[in-house]
Amino acid sequence: MGYILGVCPQCNNVMSMPDDSEKVRCPTCQAEIFAAEAAAIAGESKTQQPNPGNPYSNAANMTSYTPPMFNAAAPLLGTWKTNVLFTILGILAAAAINGFTGASVDANGNVVSNPSPMVGFLALAYIVFCIVYAAKIYPSYFTDKPMLDSSEAISFLNCFVGGLIFGLIWNHNLTRGEKGIANIVFIVLIAASFVLAFLLAFLIVMGAAA
Repeated sequence: MGYILGVCPQCNNVMSMPDDSEKVRCPTCQAEIFAAEAAAIAGESKTQQPNPGNPYSNAANMTSYTPPMFNAAAPLLGTWKTNVLFTILGILAAAAINGFTGASVDANGNVVSNPSPMVGFLALAYIVFCIVYAAKIYPSYFTDKPMLDSSEAISFLNCFVGGLIFGLIWNHNLTRGEKGIANIVFIVLIAASFVLAFLLAFLIVMGAAA
């Protein structure tokens, strides 16, 4: 029996493992992990057999070890898991703010399409935040310095900004570890919608003036 190097997927601890074990226990976090997974993260082959001895003796001497590039380049992706509850809350919050800023109700309970200036300002602020989130905050999750690291907050904001469609796509992209282009498509659609809304409002004003 020989030993191979492995890296715990839970805490990134470097350790030596028996090359014929299916599961091993991490000496640092005590998590029971699959030896094949730990070996794959370390880049070791199951056919390698380093010098046997104390199974954990090599870990103490590898102070210069660099964690796997997947986690080093984007640490959030190594621990990411979509929070279902906060995803649902984000979708509901997005529906609420879009409904509130898209129409208002007068004193007689009738829905009107000309909201107050305050509601208009809120709608504009929401649009600006959505663009900033899609252009700056969301892409940072795939870098070594994510602007947020809470799965609850990210799950909520993805759906609060992206709604039912883009929010779920963004959560799925985080699960896959691939940013994709959904945020770019979202920004284009938001910008196009804003321009069309502005032109429509301009035409309505011009029609009323005529």
